[in-house]
Amino acid sequence: MEQLLVQQLTKQYGKVKGLDGVSFKLTVGVNALLGPNGSGKSSFLRILTGELIQSGGNILFGENDIRNMGKNFRRRFGYVPQELSILPSFTLKEYLLYVAYLKGFQTNEAMSEMLDVAERVNLSDSLNRKLGGFSGGMKRRAMIAQSLLGNPDILILDEPTAGLDPTQRLDLKNILACYGKEKIIIYSTHIVPDVEEIATNLIYLKNGKVVAQGTPSSIKNIWQGQVWETKEAGSNRIIRTYTKDQETIYRVHSVKKPSDIALEVSPNLEDCFSLFY
Repeated sequence: MEQLLVQQLTKQYGKVKGLDGVSFKLTVGVNALLGPNGSGKSSFLRILTGELIQSGGNILFGENDIRNMGKNFRRRFGYVPQELSILPSFTLKEYLLYVAYLKGFQTNEAMSEMLDVAERVNLSDSLNRKLGGFSGGMKRRAMIAQSLLGNPDILILDEPTAGLDPTQRLDLKNILACYGKEKIIIYSTHIVPDVEEIATNLIYLKNGKVVAQGTPSSIKNIWQGQVWETKEAGSNRIIRTYTKDQETIYRVHSVKKPSDIALEVSPNLEDCFSLFY
């Protein structure tokens, strides 16, 4: 089974380290790259896709350094960048065919691929519309569609749900849950609910370093017995606050029971995100 192995990867921006010797493994499934802005997520993705050159370290695909693979590696991945790059004068059909030809497809195969990916993202009815008239969510889905052309072995998604409504977010989750059974998906986000149900591997980055990595269950186990719900927060760290039956409930972090009325609850991934940062 092929995997991406990141070894002591470093990216220096002047005196600042965007990545500080990070090492982790990305395998088949949904690999969620989590962290706030400035944590190093975008630096890693830009190195992976060839937009940046690392200052040190390696990324191996199988046993090969991706820098030595050149276009042979680029053909193996699909990419949805955070900043959308859409050709507004193209129809969706023209755009998808254009990307398919760039990937080396012949006409008949390109047509088949174009129809398939448009259907996957529910844009079949918009194939003849110009991209310049698309809403933000439709443009995002068009970018997801082009990333799926050719059934790539690696799918790289940088904040892919920006601009999507709840139904579209659910559709994307369903696509990725199926796709991740056979492919390596790298999903960079700071919106934890987007990956809560589909992630198989989590990498938490902070200030260019890995602060935690593991399966969802192993990450939640780190904070097991330390998350409580109570009506009195006291001096404990508040993870979040909500209202129930017109009463304020505090979800707090504490290594011991914070009060007699506090109830221990199981940590979720959103709790873990808050507690790591």
